[in-house]
Amino acid sequence: MKTRNWLTLAILLAASMHVAAATGLTASHKADTLTKHCCWDNSFNYDEDTGTGTVEANSWTATARAAGTPGFGLLTGAVSASASRFGDYASAGGSGRIRDYWVDEFTVTSASLLTGTPVLVKVAIELNYSAMAQRVSGGTTNIQAIAALHFNGPDAPWITGVTYDDGGQVPAGSTGGVLRNEATFASTVGATMHLVGDLYLYAGANASLNPSSASASLEGTARYTVSVLTPDAAMSPLSGATYVTPVPEPEAVAMWLAGLLGMGMLVRRRRLSDAC
Repeated sequence: MKTRNWLTLAILLAASMHVAAATGLTASHKADTLTKHCCWDNSFNYDEDTGTGTVEANSWTATARAAGTPGFGLLTGAVSASASRFGDYASAGGSGRIRDYWVDEFTVTSASLLTGTPVLVKVAIELNYSAMAQRVSGGTTNIQAIAALHFNGPDAPWITGVTYDDGGQVPAGSTGGVLRNEATFASTVGATMHLVGDLYLYAGANASLNPSSASASLEGTARYTVSVLTPDAAMSPLSGATYVTPVPEPEAVAMWLAGLLGMGMLVRRRRLSDAC
């Protein structure tokens, strides 16, 4: 656990260096594996990349993979890891992780309100994730997904965010879901601000008992909404990107469809009644 926390801190610090100017898109992907044998030195294989694409790392009995694509208002990524112990191997472990983020400059505009007029800004995050874990004979896994929105930089305090951490308890097979959170804050017409959205995904697998094995994978998509609640005011991003509204909750969609069905049945009954 301490080794994983140290590696997590290292990748977060390395990723923060790529947005010193608080402009543009960036991504950092990392994959690392470690296999320990009883009779000779450890075998360690590590790979890291900045930008879009995929990185992979392999050692004797462990593999890891990480991929991500950053876009204004939309971040996607996938990570996986596997490990197995058998024979004279003392332990094996693998971890894949990404941290992607976008940085954009927003200006509050209005055609009718004077500069300096108070407005209320709303931001929201929707994280859609899908995870899978397999553990055999004492193998362990851990899966984490974090999406957040900040002022100025990715390591600044959250404006809002969501976190999923399975604590190593994802049942064998797959699981998934949608996490949402939102926040509002005060601003003024004419004000300019830098907003940063980031996505962190981690999948780890370890095997220490003999024999044992484990594998874990995680896919995630984070969507960000930025809007002004005050009438006659709007948020203008420097990138020109459109910050789409998150997909409605499944319950809301079900109610909407049920409402349409009910209206259709009502209209049909009225037509039958008129025909009679």
